[in-house]
Amino acid sequence: MILLFIFILAAAAIPLIFYDSSNRIETEEITVTLEGLSAAFDGFRIVHLSDQHGREFGRGNEKLLSIVRSLTPDIIVITGDIIDDARQTSMLPALLGGLVSVAPTYYVNGNHEYAATGLGTLCEMIEGLGVTVLLNRWTDIERSGQFIRLLGIQDPNGPADIQPLGALVAAARAAPPSKPFIVAISHRYERFGEYAALSLPLTFVGHAHGGLVRLPFTDGLIGPGREWFPQYTSGLYELAGAQMITSRGLGSNTDAPRFLNPPHVVLAILETKGD
Repeated sequence: MILLFIFILAAAAIPLIFYDSSNRIETEEITVTLEGLSAAFDGFRIVHLSDQHGREFGRGNEKLLSIVRSLTPDIIVITGDIIDDARQTSMLPALLGGLVSVAPTYYVNGNHEYAATGLGTLCEMIEGLGVTVLLNRWTDIERSGQFIRLLGIQDPNGPADIQPLGALVAAARAAPPSKPFIVAISHRYERFGEYAALSLPLTFVGHAHGGLVRLPFTDGLIGPGREWFPQYTSGLYELAGAQMITSRGLGSNTDAPRFLNPPHVVLAILETKGD
């Protein structure tokens, strides 16, 4: 009888876990200590969104927007795969208009936008809604006369003539003012070794979907390339002095549902490393 009760309880719980894993937005606050960051940016708040894949959370994404507002960001960064196909562009005005009303918002593409509706057309639409598009470009964010250089790394799954990552970072470092502090946004978590080799202090990424299924003591079960036990799929990582924050994303483009892996919104708080 006890075994039957346990079986019934488990059978009832599993659908609830799947529902929670797709619908409950989880926020994670991460403090990032950065050597060389100007004291003017101590406490700077960055909300990180990724891999929405056309998913809507309430009418006009109001549930998601309400959470972002509550986090009071200084800026918002979106690291790709915002939609999967052209039909989903109808959600962008409410979503992006809502985000830019909260804070300046910056976008870099993922791999899915190339096929969604034509990347150029999509970026024109996104910029028309007030979001700054950073495809192998950078912009300087000023605070009290000091600057962070926000660098967008275009997803490599596109035209063959995309500027190589090393050349892009070198160009961003060479542009005045001298010795800029670079914070990068990119879609690909699996390029962490490259970001570290180029001494990028902090990079925001997505693409991993948290490994889809997050079993205890793992960093996710299945990667986007259907590889087992991927690394660097959620939260803050450090490698050779470089740091990377991975969002588990908001949606999914696979047949396999998320499990023990609810949609993820990151709030990164920058902290100046003292002497």
